[in-house]
Amino acid sequence: MKFNLKDKLKYGKSFIEEKMSEKARKEREMLITGEKPKHFFSNFQQRTAARLFAGFFVMIILLTLISRMATSATVATVEVQTVKSGVLTQKYTLSGSIQAQDTLDIFLPADIGISNVIAKAGDRVKAGDELLSVNLDGVLTKSKQLKNEIQILDMKISSLSNGLSDVDLSLISSAEIKIKQAEQDYERIEKGTQISEQRTEQDLKDAQAKYDEALSNLEKAKQTAKKRIIEEATKNVETAEKALSDAKYTQMEAVASARNALQTAEESLSKENEGYHNAVSGLRNAEEQYRAATEHLANLEFQTNPLASEEEIAAARAAVDSAKAQIEAAKKRLDDSLKGWAKEEVQRANDNLKRVEERQNQLVAQAEQELLNAKDELTQAQNKSDLSGETEVTTAQTALDTAQTNLKTITRELEDTGLSKEEKLLNAQREIENAKIELEKAKKQVEKQVKTDEQTKNQNRTELLQAESERREKQKMLDNLQDIISKNGIVTAPIDGTVKTISETGTTQENTAVVTLSRADMQFSFSSEVDQETAEKLSIGDIGKLEYVVGGKSNSAETKITAIGTPNDEGKVNVIAELDGKDFVSGGSARLKIEKKSEQYQMVLPVSALRNSDGKTVVLVVREEQTVMGINQTVEEIEVTLKEQDTENMAIDAVILPDDRVVTSSSKPIQKGDNVRVKS
Repeated sequence: MKFNLKDKLKYGKSFIEEKMSEKARKEREMLITGEKPKHFFSNFQQRTAARLFAGFFVMIILLTLISRMATSATVATVEVQTVKSGVLTQKYTLSGSIQAQDTLDIFLPADIGISNVIAKAGDRVKAGDELLSVNLDGVLTKSKQLKNEIQILDMKISSLSNGLSDVDLSLISSAEIKIKQAEQDYERIEKGTQISEQRTEQDLKDAQAKYDEALSNLEKAKQTAKKRIIEEATKNVETAEKALSDAKYTQMEAVASARNALQTAEESLSKENEGYHNAVSGLRNAEEQYRAATEHLANLEFQTNPLASEEEIAAARAAVDSAKAQIEAAKKRLDDSLKGWAKEEVQRANDNLKRVEERQNQLVAQAEQELLNAKDELTQAQNKSDLSGETEVTTAQTALDTAQTNLKTITRELEDTGLSKEEKLLNAQREIENAKIELEKAKKQVEKQVKTDEQTKNQNRTELLQAESERREKQKMLDNLQDIISKNGIVTAPIDGTVKTISETGTTQENTAVVTLSRADMQFSFSSEVDQETAEKLSIGDIGKLEYVVGGKSNSAETKITAIGTPNDEGKVNVIAELDGKDFVSGGSARLKIEKKSEQYQMVLPVSALRNSDGKTVVLVVREEQTVMGINQTVEEIEVTLKEQDTENMAIDAVILPDDRVVTSSSKPIQKGDNVRVKS
């Protein structure tokens, strides 16, 4: 006997139900009798196997815990951070003192003629106001003299740097005098040709100015031409837009009119159809009345009992004639309704609508195309760079060519004027070079006689410091003279203040101020000496917080750097900040704290993330990998370019994604490829 799948399932179900019923029955009996159920592990082998099985799982759990503890002990725990945008803050603390600044002295070299005294004692002046005028030739002479003296000091400093004493410089001095004499000869020749050269240079300046003006006019002409072209193209676009708007409006009106005509024709056709149906209905009614009248007349004519009267027959015949007349009238109305003029009118109106729509669509499309063409012309006008063909540009280019030709001519004249001067100066320059050669020979001769004992070295150091200090003072005076030369011999006030004393007409005296100003711009200043590296990072105008003590009380004030000097013999640079107000004590110590913020950087990380690997600057980024044992975290090196850093953060340039986790600290040393655990 064969069982199909359905029978097998039914059999299995009944078997299970039977076993379950039997088990339930036995459990009820054991419950009634109080008999305990038999233990699952009823024999020794089963209990032993269960204990071994449980022990195996406990051992697995212990080994897993031990493995995790070992991994935690060997794998570094790291802290991470993603890159972010921000600015860096550099902090500087300058220690110094507060000094009173009551007056300002203006010094000039001796023997310079004072031609005119403009201000007088007691006058209040502003920075840039004229104080007095001096002889420009005298200033020029002193300026050249200072240049020579600075050059001699440079040579002296160079010699002293090589260990020479002032005694050893006796041979060098004579060579330096020869150089000075040769340079004076050079200056006389240069001055002799200066007037002619100045005139030609003035002509050259005028020609250059005209050329610059013509060049500027050419640019303006190009801008004007381009503006005109764009305006014309813009007007064309506006005209085309209006034409398109008009075409669309005309299209709307024409199509609406044609549709109204079609609607009128369709209404006429509808009325015509209605008339036809009414005529047919009327004809049928007339025929029915005629048939009824004819039958009534026949009935009357053949009626025998009683006989119809003549009046009844006449009335019946009249009804027949009337019905016949109505049939004729109905036929005529039917014929009139079949003429079909309204249908033709509808066809004509429909054809006219199609023609109007087609024509108006064509006109609108034409207007749209003209608008597109106008916009293309406007775009071309806006992007047009070659304007050489425009009238304004052509005229301006002609003027520029003329100015350029004139400039070249005057330049050649200046070159020709300089040829003779160059020949004379060349000979004078040769004398200077020969004198310098003799100076080098003297140096070499003296260098052979250098004594290397400690006393000579100390003397050289002292003389070197004195020479460098003298050079700084002479350079400062030369800078002042150059400023006076640029102002055609006018001495101006460097600050706001009141004229305390001023020299009378005559000549300047050595170490005597020509003008003394009572300062009005400030009463105190903060001064600090910093190393050269720090000074290079500071700028005039940097604002900081000054901390100082007055009467045992701590105070603070906001101020800014107003001057940064040059390095002294020890490589220190003097930094000065002007102070507003009177709540200061001269000589008191102070600290100036300055914070300078950088530009906005896109990638900023803590400085602790920066590492060095094989001479490369890198950061470590955590990478995750899915393995059979779970997620494995390792670190990967990414090379970075350090742009700037402060005490806490740094700005870098690197290929780092916004969600990359960069290692900022680690519980133990790690390197590329090491496994890590990210601190939660």
